[in-house]
Amino acid sequence: MRLADEANQRGWWDFYSDTMPDWFEQFVGLESDATELWNYNPSVVDGLLQTPDYAEALIEASLPQSTDADLRRSVELRTARQSRLNRDTHPTQLHVVLDEAVLHRVIGSADAMRDQLERLAEMGSRPNITIQLMPFMAGAHPAMKGPFSLLRFPETLDMDAVYLENERGAIWLERPADVEHYTTVFRAMRKQALSPEETRDRVVNLAKSL
Repeated sequence: MRLADEANQRGWWDFYSDTMPDWFEQFVGLESDATELWNYNPSVVDGLLQTPDYAEALIEASLPQSTDADLRRSVELRTARQSRLNRDTHPTQLHVVLDEAVLHRVIGSADAMRDQLERLAEMGSRPNITIQLMPFMAGAHPAMKGPFSLLRFPETLDMDAVYLENERGAIWLERPADVEHYTTVFRAMRKQALSPEETRDRVVNLAKSL
C-alpha cells in the first residue's frame, strides 16, 4: 500500500538528470527508495544534511567550471534528495557518522558554516535521524579507508547494497559478504563514536564559537 501511494513520486530525480552523471543518478534513485541509510563521511557534511549555502560552496569548489545555473540546479537536486527525510509518513531512517574534521572544515563563509552546524543540531533531534561524531581522540577506527553509504531495504526485497564513490564514478557492492562486512564496520563505529546527545552538544558549542 505504501509503494502504491508513493508511485507518483518515483522517478522524481529524472527532472535533474541534466545535472548528474548516470552512475550518480542510479544512486539517487536507490537512495530515494531505501528505508534506511547508514552513511559515513570523513571530510564533509553528509549531502542529506547540507544547507543550500554549504552545498553551493562545496559544489563550486569541487566543480569550479560550473556556471551559476549549474550550481543552482545542483543545489536544488541536493535539497530535493532531502525531502524523503522530511515527509510525514514513512520518512527514510538516516544514521550518519561524521568525522570530527567535518565540523572544523569551514565550507563557505563563517556564517554559512554556523548555519550548517545549527542545521546538524536540529536534524539530529528528529526521530528518524541519528548523527554521531567520530572524535579525533577515538584514534583509529574501522572505516579509515574512506566514506561509504549502506543502503538498506525491506528484508523481503533482498536489495541491500554498499555505495563507494570516487572522483570519476562509483562502485556498488551487492554480495552478501560485502554488505555484511560494511554492516559490521558501521555497527563498530557507532559504538566507538560519541553518542547522539554528546554529538549535538559538541556541534552546538562549536556553532556558538563561529
